Amino acid sequence: MTIIRKSSFNEYIKWYLQREVRKGNCDKVPILARNRRKLMEREHSGKLKHWYEKAIWKIIRITQDEFERIIPIESDWTKRTGLTNPSLGDNYRLLRNVAGIAIQINYLDYAERSGYKDYKEYYNQLRRGDIHLEGENRIVLRSLGHDETLGNPDAFFYLQDGWARSLPYQILLMEGHLSYEPVEAFCACKS
Repeated sequence: MTIIRKSSFNEYIKWYLQREVRKGNCDKVPILARNRRKLMEREHSGKLKHWYEKAIWKIIRITQDEFERIIPIESDWTKRTGLTNPSLGDNYRLLRNVAGIAIQINYLDYAERSGYKDYKEYYNQLRRGDIHLEGENRIVLRSLGHDETLGNPDAFFYLQDGWARSLPYQILLMEGHLSYEPVEAFCACKS
């Protein structure tokens, strides 16, 4: 991991809302920081943690090994589709292991048929080189919680935002379609 520079909770909120505008999910980003925060709390509370305001924020660049050891979301959906399965043993939630399962079950096509088109769209954009996981397309990492380290002793950080970009990127790497380019991330660490 290389620290690019210090960041802040307010910078993260502004960046996140600007992404939402570019994706067509939001009309505009409020000018005042307090209004941006209110909008984020109201519309995107799942992207926030109670400790984020006091966190140490940085923008970092991570190695391939670190990227492959981030922990993505575990939900009813990921369990039902087989992407996350504790019975697979230690480190079942590491991105590299989840992506291996995704390849086996042809997850990107399944997700697309189920109405989740982002995965396949990002896969194609990444493969063509239209986007890179940096700048406006960076991911967001945070310190691991106790539940995220259980069964995943090699975990690096939790993937707070960027699942639909990170999974296709890891799949492309494993399929041999791309060579790893360092991934840029906001990083929130508990102080």
